[in-house]
Amino acid sequence: MYFRYEDYIKASSNNNKSTIDIIRALEIAPKKFWYLLLFISDYVSGSTLNTLQCNATPKQEIERLIDFIEQNEESVNRFNGVIPMQEMKLTLHIKG
Repeated sequence: MYFRYEDYIKASSNNNKSTIDIIRALEIAPKKFWYLLLFISDYVSGSTLNTLQCNATPKQEIERLIDFIEQNEESVNRFNGVIPMQEMKLTLHIKG
């Protein structure tokens, strides 16, 4: 949810004992507290969005491997197969 500084000030002045008064009683500058709220909001939002990234499916991983091999091809012949520009090594790890 997005909020503005004006709403922060307005909401705090609507209470009997305003939020700003409580923040000042704690010897915290209201503007600095506002920036802290913005930081927390941005951090939580960013962390949440980053966790929604999906991992590649096995099919997508194989397609990426094929693309990488094609981009690293220097030449192809029927005797030696693919001759890479840079040496490649494929390792398969299976748990257990």
